[in-house]
Amino acid sequence: MASFYEQLFGSGPQVKSLETYNPQQKAFQGQSLQNAAGLLGNLSKPSDISGITNSIRRNFETQTIPSLAERFTSLGGSGQRSSAFANALGRAGSDLESNIGVLETQNQQQDLSRLQNLFSLLSSLGNMPQQQHYQEQGKPGFFGNYDTPVFNQLFGGTQETGSGVFGGGLQNIGLLLKLLGGI
Repeated sequence: MASFYEQLFGSGPQVKSLETYNPQQKAFQGQSLQNAAGLLGNLSKPSDISGITNSIRRNFETQTIPSLAERFTSLGGSGQRSSAFANALGRAGSDLESNIGVLETQNQQQDLSRLQNLFSLLSSLGNMPQQQHYQEQGKPGFFGNYDTPVFNQLFGGTQETGSGVFGGGLQNIGLLLKLLGGI
């Protein structure tokens, strides 16, 4: 119910808030943020691809080296002891390590991309407005609205200050009410 003052002079515009989410949606959003934050902590550690690199190295030792050795042995003589065999083995080993380096770099880039995507998701979830604000118009009272020329003339323009007929704004509203039939 409106106060006596509002019944006489109305009320000014008011800023109101409207909840954007119902309680279940808020709970889901909170849980999602917690889960994503935990995942963010896990993603901040680089992925372990040592299993893959170890498998590649084993394959090199069990297939590539024997294949090279067989090729140089079939040439006859001192094939495996030749500098050509050492050079071929060195190139193959260098290529292996280079390929593993590329694999590790790609893995790091994927980790970084996943981390950025998750951070972007967290940021968008965390920055979603929880409330929508809107302005509700004031309601006129018996004498109209407090922000009318009549009110301004009587009380000096605003509720708080002024120098109208009754000067001093609302400080003298009691005098007006007594004149009108009194309280």
